[in-house]
Amino acid sequence: MAPKKKLKAKKISMVMDPQSARLSPCEAPDKIATETDLRKSSYIKAMQSDRITILVGPTEKTFSIPEALLTRYSPPLGRMCQSRFMESQTRVIKLPEVKISTFEEFFIWIHVYEPRVNDESFESTLDLAIFAEIYMIFLLKNQTSDILRAGLRDGRWELKPSDVSTVYENVPSRSVIRQLFSVSLALAVQGGSKSFGNSRGSILIKEHPNVSQWEEVFGKHAEIGWDYFREVQTAQAQSAISGSGPCRFHDHRDIHDASSLSIGTCPYLYLTPWTTSRNETRSHNDFEGLLGEVKLVEVAEPVDEAPVDEEATIDEAF
Repeated sequence: MAPKKKLKAKKISMVMDPQSARLSPCEAPDKIATETDLRKSSYIKAMQSDRITILVGPTEKTFSIPEALLTRYSPPLGRMCQSRFMESQTRVIKLPEVKISTFEEFFIWIHVYEPRVNDESFESTLDLAIFAEIYMIFLLKNQTSDILRAGLRDGRWELKPSDVSTVYENVPSRSVIRQLFSVSLALAVQGGSKSFGNSRGSILIKEHPNVSQWEEVFGKHAEIGWDYFREVQTAQAQSAISGSGPCRFHDHRDIHDASSLSIGTCPYLYLTPWTTSRNETRSHNDFEGLLGEVKLVEVAEPVDEAPVDEEATIDEAF
């Protein structure tokens, strides 16, 4: 009798092992449903967390945002809520330099389960992009970058000296918005009016009115001159290295091992903090690590550009 029991037990183990190794087709939807439920649960929990009061602008207009929600999206603002900072005791954060209209847009954006930027006017989008850069709100930074990129690429918007000056005064070197603006400042879109040819191809250089105003901006911000020179000299190489992909002017440092695609759509553009894959790769609370990376970007030396096909068109830089 003993051998029969052993045989039976062995037979059962052979049946059970494959089931424990992988999910059956009928169980897969349950896993997806669980993932969705977890996302919703995390979002709802954050929305009900203790609120932080934020006083915006010189008139200190009052906004109230759940602390967990704020921490999820902005490491610097979330860091202020921690115990060693005064704001954690007063529960009040003051942002006197931020426009009220900009923070109103951010307030609406951050409370949505899957945030989108809806206002596509140039000024408001630029203000949001600068705000996102200063407070390291990566998702908002990349969404606004795409809107600005599209408007500058199709000629709907054109940079003014004051726009470029504002960016260089407020955001760090090599940030995505600086890169986008230096490309737009230097290079005309395909079919531009000013072309300088060479033996292997042609580069389209933008003509700008208000030369005296641009001279003032270039004199005030020395980095503009180098950025402008680099984009003109390496335009085709920049295009080839980036592949003109959707992530060309994105910042994915909040996602560990994020890959930049050369075609298609950015897979991270609407990947919110409630998404498990994003949470498991890198925490939005890793503030010190991210700040360290920002410092490295600011002091980085120019990178040697790789040779590329000279026939690549300059509008691919966008």
